[in-house]
Amino acid sequence: NIRTVFGGAIAKELLQVSCSDERLQFECTGLVSNANYSAKRCTMLLFINHRLVESTTLRKAVEGVYSSYLPKHMHPFSYLSLQIAPQNVDVNIHPTKHEVRFLHEDAIVEAVQKAVEAKLLGSNASRTFYTQSLLPGATAAGITKEASGGGSSAEGGAISRVYDHSLVRTDSKEQKLIKYLSRGSNGDKDDSNMAATDDTAKTSGDAKKQNKSSHNSEGDNIRRVLRLTSVQRLLDEVSKGCHRGIHDILRNHSFVGCVDNNLALIQHATHLYLTRTQHLCEQMFYQIMLNDFGNFGVIKLSTPAPLRELSLLALEQPESGWSPADGPKEDLADYIVSFLQSKSAMLSDYFSFTIDDAGCLCTLPYLIDEFVPCMTGLPLYILRLTTEVSWDSEENCFKSFCQETAKFYASPPLPGEEDDKMQQQHEENKNKS
Repeated sequence: NIRTVFGGAIAKELLQVSCSDERLQFECTGLVSNANYSAKRCTMLLFINHRLVESTTLRKAVEGVYSSYLPKHMHPFSYLSLQIAPQNVDVNIHPTKHEVRFLHEDAIVEAVQKAVEAKLLGSNASRTFYTQSLLPGATAAGITKEASGGGSSAEGGAISRVYDHSLVRTDSKEQKLIKYLSRGSNGDKDDSNMAATDDTAKTSGDAKKQNKSSHNSEGDNIRRVLRLTSVQRLLDEVSKGCHRGIHDILRNHSFVGCVDNNLALIQHATHLYLTRTQHLCEQMFYQIMLNDFGNFGVIKLSTPAPLRELSLLALEQPESGWSPADGPKEDLADYIVSFLQSKSAMLSDYFSFTIDDAGCLCTLPYLIDEFVPCMTGLPLYILRLTTEVSWDSEENCFKSFCQETAKFYASPPLPGEEDDKMQQQHEENKNKS
């Protein structure tokens, strides 16, 4: 009958299935299609006690078995006849009585599902695939691929599929932190300094363009070579302490996006990593300070910042740790100014940190193109240069100065400052247009 109604294509792909359970008082016989047959619509003929009905639960259970065998959005053919005790069947749940419910429905459906699955597993020894002849004048995909030079071999001809979990995020315009640590001896950008403003620094004013290097004359692009054993030991220390796995992740990562002001998401191969951006930036700036030692450009402040005022601002902050036992703040501010002025020659020569005769900060080191540090941390930075830098030993002095500078450059803006900058920039662009 199935061959007569539905055709021979379905009839030759059918498998007999049967199951029964005396405890549940049911018996099932039927025919289901094997893994070679599939259709765009699900065809299920369900008879319960010789009456054609529907059961959504049973249909979904049978389709769930075939989901592992058939292509996506393809469905099987099934004919099932169930004999259930009449007192266990409820035919009054639908006005037309086409859909029924029966007692122990979950257990019976599970038994039928297991019987269908066992039959499919036993008949999966062979599969039938249909091929199509080439039209006149057409060429095989493998031959075309080999002729164009894109194939690896003439035998394969097929392109291996790359699954979603193996995809790696790539972007031709992406930038990695390692690019700032691999500057050559020529063509450096140390002497091309940017113009930027920071409205958060009331004491330092705006930062302007400085096209002249702090060490080289105008138009001179020669990089100084400083052979200081202390700096070389610090570079060796960084190299020996480098973790190869983390180095590979940071060198070959792809940026995914920022989580918040302190966390960012990166991808390496098929793994995602949550990173602390401030800690990474501190390490990056510290290594830049060592690699470009004595060859920094300058960020020139349009209005020199008085060190005494900066020191007084720093001593007012809780982070300074000042107490009345330390003495008056005015005296400490005067000491900071005189102390840093005594080191001004070395700071200007090695770090582009310039202090004039009036005790004002004029320039800061230029570490990354188009980047100016957040000036809200400048007062505390000046204080820490006096208290946290080991000035007695050359190597310890260079190390601690670079670390404190890296912390200052990596410090994020205070909450709300970034939004104020974006709002101001939006208003300026709106006025220009």
